[in-house]
Amino acid sequence: MFIKPLASGKFRYYLKFYDDKKEIWKQVSCTMNTRSREAKREAEKRLSKKIDNYFENEYSLILDSNKIKVKYVYEEWQSYRKQELRSSTWVVENEYMRKFLNEFGNMNLKNINSQSLQKFLISLNWTHKSKKTLKSRLNIFFRYCKNMGYLEENPVSSVILPRYTQTIEEYEKKQKKFLSKEEMSLFLKSMNKACLDVRQKRMILLFEFLFLTGLRIGEALALSWENVNLAENIIHIKYNLDYHSVRAKEKKLSLPKTADSIRKIFINERCIEILVWYQTENQLNNFDSEFIFLNSKGNLHALNSLTVFLKRQATIAKIPNKNPRDFSTHLFRHSHISLLAEMGLPVKTIMQRVGHKDEKTTLQIYTHVTQSMNEDTLEKLNEIKL
Repeated sequence: MFIKPLASGKFRYYLKFYDDKKEIWKQVSCTMNTRSREAKREAEKRLSKKIDNYFENEYSLILDSNKIKVKYVYEEWQSYRKQELRSSTWVVENEYMRKFLNEFGNMNLKNINSQSLQKFLISLNWTHKSKKTLKSRLNIFFRYCKNMGYLEENPVSSVILPRYTQTIEEYEKKQKKFLSKEEMSLFLKSMNKACLDVRQKRMILLFEFLFLTGLRIGEALALSWENVNLAENIIHIKYNLDYHSVRAKEKKLSLPKTADSIRKIFINERCIEILVWYQTENQLNNFDSEFIFLNSKGNLHALNSLTVFLKRQATIAKIPNKNPRDFSTHLFRHSHISLLAEMGLPVKTIMQRVGHKDEKTTLQIYTHVTQSMNEDTLEKLNEIKL
């Protein structure tokens, strides 16, 4: 508590308190005639009463278990989730849950049932994968509600999403979401022909590096010079750039999602050339940064800028059977995995190189069948003699 003298000769008493549900500091005050011990004791009583009234008014609905609003419990759950998730994951989760909160936030929690949640999920104009993700997040939220005693049952446990049947068109589209060596070569030639300034060259070389290493964009941008051993052709992937909760130029790093993502991998001579080029350019521009992949202003490349540039260049390149809208930085990661599969490397080796924990994740991309693999299969089939 602190006291401020007023022009009238009286004294205003202030007391700060923390609302942990909203994660904000609040302040209450009252005016007394003096600053005597008696006045201070009386002020403390009044201010404490004001704080009690604040919480009673703000969370009065929570006091009645039958009138608990979804939004209040959601705020409580988010305080808990924020402590167990990476900041980037927490932001993504909030984005998924926003639609649910807009729809159900002002409803009483006990009025939510399986039927209403199922109708809500089915009505969404989202992909099947996004609906499954949201259902998973809702399940975690309502499981928390049950564990905390707000609900007797988890309504999501009875929600059933229709089974997804992939169409031929969708399957073929997935098959095209990677670039072969020849297609990447054509793409690089097109970009280098269309782009002449250093600003654009920085992005082009980053794309080539992603194709040659299979790194996630966040892993590449988080690379610093201490993670690189040029003499032994090794890079150490230890961090991921958080570009969800803050802007890329703030250079906020986070640990990878799984321990498998922390790894050391070999890089080829072309990757060394790209790193040396960046090192030279950064030094020439007096960029005082431990990070490697900086833009022409000395900041880390922004993901949006990279994506916009990439799609624009894909439109110019006009690579046969490739849709420019499918181009993203993650395309190069898929391409690298497909390239390793074409080279005949075992799935476990590929998993270790790209930092996959689940074999299914690798196999979904591994099963992309390139033309050269088809030809190799045909050649081996022709060798069969009965």
